[in-house]
Amino acid sequence: MMAKIRFDRDWLFYRGELPPYSDTDMWGGAKAKGFMFGAASMGFDDSSWRKVELPHDYVMEGDYTRNRSESRMMRSIPEMESIDSRHFAGGSLSGGIGWYRKTFAVNGERARGRVYIHFDGVYRDSTVFLNEYIVGRHSSGYTGFCYDITDFIDFERENVIAVRVDSSGREGWWYEGGGIYRHVWLEYKENIHIAADGVYLYEDISDDMKKAVIHAETEIINRETTDQKVTVRTTVYAANGSAACSGEREISIGQWDREICCQEIELENVHLWDVDDPYLYTVKTEIIKDGEVTDTEINNIGIRKCFFNAEYGFFLNGRNLKIKGVCCHHDHAGVGIGVPDSVWEYRIDQIKSIGANGYRSAHYPMSKEMLDICDRKGIKYFL
Repeated sequence: MMAKIRFDRDWLFYRGELPPYSDTDMWGGAKAKGFMFGAASMGFDDSSWRKVELPHDYVMEGDYTRNRSESRMMRSIPEMESIDSRHFAGGSLSGGIGWYRKTFAVNGERARGRVYIHFDGVYRDSTVFLNEYIVGRHSSGYTGFCYDITDFIDFERENVIAVRVDSSGREGWWYEGGGIYRHVWLEYKENIHIAADGVYLYEDISDDMKKAVIHAETEIINRETTDQKVTVRTTVYAANGSAACSGEREISIGQWDREICCQEIELENVHLWDVDDPYLYTVKTEIIKDGEVTDTEINNIGIRKCFFNAEYGFFLNGRNLKIKGVCCHHDHAGVGIGVPDSVWEYRIDQIKSIGANGYRSAHYPMSKEMLDICDRKGIKYFL
């Protein structure tokens, strides 16, 4: 039953304004399945739309323009006096409205569980429609979001998802792009499952850095109509695949409720993560009900001890380390902000090759894929 599928292919795209213009347009805000018009309609003719694969930035496909209308606002910020136009600072490319549509089917066997859709990044304001229902709005260009779409899915015939993106708003003075610029995922869950981003891991290391206590906080959702009792099993694996330590805890969850399970797991003979030896442990979190695993999540964790000293600077694993890093935005030539994972791999390799060991993202959280690459290649990340 459990599955997480990358949902990046076979989208259709149109740049321009089409109804519905908002999540309350006409009867849409007052009636269930009220968006049976415009680009949200299941019967809408999208045959002339362009086929795209995510991640996608439609702003970088536009024409460069001159626009100095924002210069007064920029001059009101002393630090920005050298930038005479926010439009110019943003690459001289204008945002606007874009629409995405995709048709897909869901096997009827999935109806006994929950279906989620995850958007890792949309710039900037997005409105999601599914089968002419309004699913939700998100008004931030740099944070991911997800929706439980189970109640909107038709398990017997094709479904149509439509996403309206408005990239006309600005959050900064750099090139910000526009579109569904990070991955989208379709996820199938059992009714008792781990919440989205529901596993939080951190460690306490002994003074001699040979032992560590791994703290695991797991948020569990119960979508059954009765109270449930489950076991949370957390196992830490070494890089060679052997189990290094594990812990279990039983927890009760009320009907249609959620709880956080906190565990402390002791790890002996710690292999530390370092910029020259980026050793990673794998943490497997399992939810067990009546002897059956209802959900599993895999995360990587590097064990390290770091702190800043006012006199000497940064210390990693007991040694003074000079941070030699870069400060970079997330756009790239030719693709704008819709950067493929392979390009991130290339970029981090290039940064590593010049002797850098740190990356400061400017000025927003990067994608999970980029952070995983930094972890694997020995790059300290700073936000």
